[in-house]
Amino acid sequence: MNFRIDDEKTNNLIHDALHNNLTHLEKCDIDDCFDGEYPKYFEADTIDKIVNYAKSANGKIKAMLLFARSDTTISEVQETIDALEPYCTKDCINNGKILVGCSLESDSQKSEEMKYRMLILVEK
Repeated sequence: MNFRIDDEKTNNLIHDALHNNLTHLEKCDIDDCFDGEYPKYFEADTIDKIVNYAKSANGKIKAMLLFARSDTTISEVQETIDALEPYCTKDCINNGKILVGCSLESDSQKSEEMKYRMLILVEK
């Protein structure tokens, strides 16, 4: 990775995105998405909490990795992306700066794990 990973939750998210994901992602995809900057980790169990987090950020979202539990429907993931779009930069939306993933198996998920886990980079 081009960015520093020093948080266990971030490490787990990146591991899942690369190795336990219905969508094929490579390390270079994540590197290119975040351009060597340091994204923040965020998790939530509802779309509203994610949107409120985006609203409260001091700037627009430049890049994000959104990872959903396997019991999340594709329509819920799309609804989340659609709800976040007004809080994203045009570059984020138009140039592949939104990476999405979903766990392979529900039984691999811990019951206390949030429905959505994210790495999010906000413009300064």
